[in-house]
Amino acid sequence: MPATRRIALLLATLPAISLLAAQPAPPTYVEVERSRWSRLDARRIDTTVRTTRARHVERLAVLLGATVAFDPAVAGLADTVTLGGGLSLRRAMARALAGTALTALVDSASSTIIIRRVGGGVRRVRVIDTRTQLPVVGAEVLVTRLSRSARTDRTGQAVLGAVGDGPLPITVRALGFVSVVDTLDTGDTEVVRLARAAPRLTEVVVTPGTSRALESGVHVAQSLTREEVASRPQIGEDLFRAVNRLPGVAASDFSAGLNVRGARSDELLVMLDGMQLREPYHLKDIGSGLSILDVHATGGVDLVPGSFTSEYGERLTGVMSITSRPLAPGERLFSAGLSATWLRGLAGARTRDGRWSWMASLRRGYLDLVLDLTNAEAPFAVGYGDGFVRGRWHASSRDVVTVSLLGSTDFTTQDVQFDAPPFRSRYGSRYGWTSWQHSGERLQGQTVVGLSQDVRRRNADGGTGQVSIGRIADRRELEVGSLRSSWTWAASHRVQVRFGTDVQRQGAAYDYGRIRPTRATLFGFERKADTASAVIDTAGLWTGAWLAPRMQVGRLVAEVGGRVDRWSWRGPVAWQPRVNLAWQVDPSTSVRAAAGAYAQPQALDGLPVEEGVREWAVPERARHLAIGVDRELPGRLAARVDVYQRILTSVAPRYAQLLPDIDITRDLRFTTLRVDPTDGLARGVELSVASAGGGRFEWSGWYALSQIADRIGGRLVPRDVDQRHAASMDLSVRTTDRRWRGSLGIVMRQGWPLTPVGVRADTFVVNGRPRLLATPTYGAYNSERLPTYVRVDLRLFRRYQTRSGQWTVFADVFNLLGRQNPLGIAAAIQAVDPLQWRREPIAFVPRIPTAGLSWER
Repeated sequence: MPATRRIALLLATLPAISLLAAQPAPPTYVEVERSRWSRLDARRIDTTVRTTRARHVERLAVLLGATVAFDPAVAGLADTVTLGGGLSLRRAMARALAGTALTALVDSASSTIIIRRVGGGVRRVRVIDTRTQLPVVGAEVLVTRLSRSARTDRTGQAVLGAVGDGPLPITVRALGFVSVVDTLDTGDTEVVRLARAAPRLTEVVVTPGTSRALESGVHVAQSLTREEVASRPQIGEDLFRAVNRLPGVAASDFSAGLNVRGARSDELLVMLDGMQLREPYHLKDIGSGLSILDVHATGGVDLVPGSFTSEYGERLTGVMSITSRPLAPGERLFSAGLSATWLRGLAGARTRDGRWSWMASLRRGYLDLVLDLTNAEAPFAVGYGDGFVRGRWHASSRDVVTVSLLGSTDFTTQDVQFDAPPFRSRYGSRYGWTSWQHSGERLQGQTVVGLSQDVRRRNADGGTGQVSIGRIADRRELEVGSLRSSWTWAASHRVQVRFGTDVQRQGAAYDYGRIRPTRATLFGFERKADTASAVIDTAGLWTGAWLAPRMQVGRLVAEVGGRVDRWSWRGPVAWQPRVNLAWQVDPSTSVRAAAGAYAQPQALDGLPVEEGVREWAVPERARHLAIGVDRELPGRLAARVDVYQRILTSVAPRYAQLLPDIDITRDLRFTTLRVDPTDGLARGVELSVASAGGGRFEWSGWYALSQIADRIGGRLVPRDVDQRHAASMDLSVRTTDRRWRGSLGIVMRQGWPLTPVGVRADTFVVNGRPRLLATPTYGAYNSERLPTYVRVDLRLFRRYQTRSGQWTVFADVFNLLGRQNPLGIAAAIQAVDPLQWRREPIAFVPRIPTAGLSWER
């Protein structure tokens, strides 16, 4: 069966799978005294203990291996009682509550114990629209203390189950309404009224295709909750590798860099709390395999795959905006983790009055150990580390000041090879920034002032003279001082004016030298070498300003504006008009459309001096057009369709690798080709469907039909990551008590373009005798394709709740089927006279099993 038919059949079965997987009924509870749970009688208390009833209940729950939910403020739980040794856990629980109006209940899964008043029952919440007095359907009611949530039905009612008596803090939120933090009284049913949030134009998403991760909001169809990100199969618990499973995103097995809708990874703007991050990746010598951000320290991610609004500049395709993890007043956070690839720690706290908070995270990775355990052919050693520190001061109810530091370091070493010298490299990134955020009644915004430094050192020494197997001395630095300010002024409930500015002072330094021997020199047939050197010290200034009024007319929100940018090192002023529209057709359907112009300069530190280039290219330019429809379907499904087109009117020359391999000394190879397009085109259709969270069985899937190509010599040539057909599906199953969870990820796509490789025999005269040398040759650029890509990943984890906190044990298998998905095809030379050779796949990730342990409280 062709790959496209298999993909279509797979997606067609998703709705049927969802309907067949019935949602589990709410767990039933019985009194502990009537429970048939054998452990209640089999286990006994060893010693006599005198303490409060509440402490007894917690201690007994730990002995049972169950979680417990109760309100410590309920009358009677603070009383001190004595429980003698030898009592069964069933009798001990009864005596601990004797003389009170309380009873203990255990659920049908024997995993949760509820303490409630005798005669108390299931707690319910009814959500009402304050304006129409009608029920709000699909609202989310979250019980923060128990990490439990429920959604309202057609009557506006959400059933929380037996969650204990007494005051119960909850959060209620719904699309188009202002979120409410409330406390349930002691009754069984509570009415919560939500006010319409339509006048808050700032929160309206006006860009088609926007996706969000690490949030549990209900206002975007494609989103990932923190639990879903943690449960998705991935390598190294990496945030970027979890996001690359979203629609329209492609990435190789070796890289955490995101190719959004066929664009290069450097066309994506990455920001953390308002600070721009440049190449935020570890392991740059082997494909930028991991990001420098700890997923446990992040609180939310917005991914805009194109047609973004006027507030963002200097990038051609997309925006990835990341926020660090927030802390609630009085919260103390401690977390640690260990696996075969990394060791991490996280800590944070916020004062009870909420004015001061801090958070710090630290990671250390050792990927070389995994490569050794899996017998992967990697003749090099790699290591990495990163850290993040944040301090926050809530100066008032409207003003927040944040100081943040982010740093990362990497190293790579390789011993001498036949055709490569011993190699050493070290990379370092440092960021420091301060932000002021103001949230007034009419004026809201943020100003960020920051400094950053990126340093790279690459050295390879294979000897001196013309017989050297190569030398590299590469030292580069980039220093940036930045000011970014974005503000919104509310002229009225339906009219806002958004404006801001960007200023960056950049300085770049290059000190590069290389000696590259020819293939014939390596075999001793001649004494020739190619040399290159460059010493450059330059500086530049980027200034940008933008203005974007936003207006609401009925159900339509329109933002019409633009921005202007100038980069001193190359190019004229770039004028970029943009229009973004959002139309709420009905409570279940929304339509978004956008069009605009975009520009991106060649980075000041992105000059390919190793190719002899000494002058920066003119900025690239593109025109975007996109439309998207989001729809909530019956059966708790959410669907989205996005159609987009990106016309590249100005494309900078680039140097493509004809042999895409993980070669850390690629400077010494003659395998690059200058690609000089006149223009280009990217277009596609994306269809995605996802089930609503909260059930035991969850799934999501998407299919994309797309094209990304450059016009070279009058014809369209596909780019390196062009994939006409691509699909992805994630399946997740968990137990009722949420302790066990298993996730399966499936990725299928058309093979990426490939430049065909061949071999020719060259004749050399050595000492008066003819000698033959086999030399690789290359055909037309990207004229062939790799085989269809298929990968299946698996993750299993188990949670344990103890008095010291929550422990999680997880196991991953990357490429479960062990399928070879090569990054390229090389020519394997078997004989020279007569010439014999064959094609063989190179650079594929084998089956990689990993396991780890994490703790949090």
